[in-house]
Amino acid sequence: MQHFGIVRDGKTFIVQAEKQGVLKCASRRRAAKTISDANDLMRAEAVPNSHIAAPATSNDEGLSPVIENESPVRDSRGAVAS
Repeated sequence: MQHFGIVRDGKTFIVQAEKQGVLKCASRRRAAKTISDANDLMRAEAVPNSHIAAPATSNDEGLSPVIENESPVRDSRGAVAS
């Protein structure tokens, strides 16, 4: 796990990861929120893939699932390609 810190630099705050400045924030509160978000993302990345639900690839009849709100593929003239 990476170590994060906050360093004041004049009127701004620098978020550091492993003692390297990575982001400048206007407030200490925003810097702390950024670190919290980064830790949450790193924890989520560490979760084994078996706990993440895989998207459906087919149904019981072996047909591809219908994806709603998908735009049709169009050719260079704007006609729907088949």
